[in-house]
Order: sequence, then structure tokens, then C-alpha cells
Amino acid sequence: MSSDAAVRHARRVLMCLLCALLWSGCTATGDKHGAVRLMSWNVARGYAFAPPVVHSWLPDRWTLAGAFKEDPRIQQADIIALQEVCGEAGARHVGWIAAALNTPHVYFHKADKDRDGACGEGQAIVSRYPIRAAGELVLPAVKTMTRTAVWVTVALPSPEGERLVRIWNVHLDHSATKVSPTKGRQIQLAAVLDQVDVHRNRQPEDGVLLAGDFNTLEGDEPVLKDAELLMDAALPGDQATHVLGWRLDHVYFAHLVRRHADVVALPGSDHFALLADFDLVGEASGR
Repeated sequence: MSSDAAVRHARRVLMCLLCALLWSGCTATGDKHGAVRLMSWNVARGYAFAPPVVHSWLPDRWTLAGAFKEDPRIQQADIIALQEVCGEAGARHVGWIAAALNTPHVYFHKADKDRDGACGEGQAIVSRYPIRAAGELVLPAVKTMTRTAVWVTVALPSPEGERLVRIWNVHLDHSATKVSPTKGRQIQLAAVLDQVDVHRNRQPEDGVLLAGDFNTLEGDEPVLKDAELLMDAALPGDQATHVLGWRLDHVYFAHLVRRHADVVALPGSDHFALLADFDLVGEASGR
């Protein structure tokens, strides 16, 4: 081979390598965009955050703080719906979690505006991506204290451009005094489902996620059947989400493509965490 031919061959090889690198970079970007991981977790009021004085005997890896700092499954979550998270006093867990995950977009609201306490317990949604709108809904009172659900609309990057997804985060009452517990949960979620239906009619292109602690002890409760009339369940119906074997927590979706969903035992709470991966675009999507 002549020197000129050798130069031309070397140039072709380099060009092929460059194209391969560019293609792999484009592929990686494509995989990153157009998908979203949702995590939903009842963190039991952050009792396992292990403040130095109170829980200095507890190894960090067994605490809630350790899970958020070290567990790759949490680190890869794009949107985290938290129930029973402390927000107004003490460690201010909402801000700590956002800082630990480098997620600047947070919305928090107290579960009961009339209930005082050191924790300031409520629901929070933490997002890696911009929150375009947010709000809360006061649920029908089925006992003395009321509860609220929170929602956000998040702008997610997609191969077809920006995609908006509305996420609802709920924590339904486990008991009731005015009606039966099962009826109380059904009444409370009905108020949320009404708002979900209104949003879907106004913004039919938006993806929708409904997650949280439903406090359902049985897999065939009316509240779950009502949810399944509007959306698809992300998780199998027989998976326990609590250390005592109860199926308390759920994720529902619409106008998204389910990739995978699982229940993950993590330290720091009596509830297991729910992880669900979705594609933002695709041929088959939730109802």
C-alpha cells in the first residue's frame, strides 16, 4: 500500500470511529430522554433519618438518610412522591431530600392544615425537572381531621419535544368515623379522580400518574376498582407494600407506556418503596 493510500485508509478508519462515537452519544441521549422513573414512598414521618443525638447507635446505611444518599435506585428516580414527610420543623426533610438528590424542584403541603406538631407532616413531590404548575386538594373529611392530596405538572424532555405529565400524590385515611374505612377511602379518592378526569379532558395529551399510600388492606377494595376505571395499574395486584404484608401503596398511569414496576424494600420505613419506569411516547399507552 502506498503512503497516500495508507493515509486515506487511516482517515477512513478515524472517520468511522468518530461516527461510531457520535452515534453512541446520540443513542445514550435518546435513552435518557423520553423515559421517566417515578418513586412513591411513605417515609413514616422520617423517624429513621437518624439525627445524631437520638439515633447515633443506628448505622447510616440502615436509615432513611442513608437510603437517599446511597441507594442507586433512588438516585435514578426522576420524580419522587413522598407521604408522611416532615416539612415544617426539625430536619425539614423535604429540603434535605431535594439537596441529597440534587433536585431543585419541590412542592410540599401539610396533610392536615389544622393539625399541629413538631413534624409538620404532609405530602411532597420532588422532581429533577421543572414544575410548571402545582396545587393541593382538600379531601372530604371522613373523620375529625381532614387530609389533602397534592399535584404537580412536570415538564419532561422527550424525543418529540417537551412532554407534560401531571402527578397526583395521595395519602388516604386508614380509618374513618363518619363512614366505614373502605367507604371513607372511596369517598376521598373519588374527589381526586374527579380532578384527574377534568384535567384529562382539558389536556388530553398530558401523561398522568397517580401514586401514594391508599391504605387499602384488600386488593379488591372499591377504591381500587374506581381508579382502574380511569387508569391502568402499574404494579401487580398481589404485591405487598408493607412489612406486615398489606398492600397499602399503589401507582396508576394513563397516556404513558409502562416499562417496569416493582416494590423495593428499603431501610427507614415500615412501607416499601414503589418504583415504576415509563416511556413518554410509544404505540401502546395507558388508558
